[in-house]
Amino acid sequence: MKFERIYFYKINMNGDLYFQDSKLTDISFLNFFFQRIEYNTTGIYPQYLYISICGKEVNFIECKDTPIVFRKLESNDFVYGGDLKVLFDYTNLVYVQDQSTLFYKFFNKKDQELYGRIGKNPLVELANRITQKGEIYFFDQFRIPEVASFEELIKDQHKKMKIF
Repeated sequence: MKFERIYFYKINMNGDLYFQDSKLTDISFLNFFFQRIEYNTTGIYPQYLYISICGKEVNFIECKDTPIVFRKLESNDFVYGGDLKVLFDYTNLVYVQDQSTLFYKFFNKKDQELYGRIGKNPLVELANRITQKGEIYFFDQFRIPEVASFEELIKDQHKKMKIF
């Protein structure tokens, strides 16, 4: 696919979106941008693992690990981007050992498996249901799967999409 315009964005550890060092706050734009996040399969700028395609424009995303950060837990939904929601299902939790961080698996509009980091506010809300027995974490009675690193977590998805 040929793109007419290429832009570069940054998403920080709190899930805030920046363009040219300016934080973007318009809810409609944030929702539009975050709904289109997918893995970078363009073959260009491979150092950017994620993109958001908007028509003939491609937006490359710089982030530490994942561009998705769940900032709130409303009712039974994680909230990210502007005010996008993903239904919470504890069986989609994954613990990443080298970051000591919980991630959550969900699927984007293209049915790609993505992982969002659970931010501090929803983590506090879930904390009373998370227990540790030795080196193993549980959500209620469900054993939370563990991986050594975020790279290991997304490795299989990247192989399927021939990114690596």
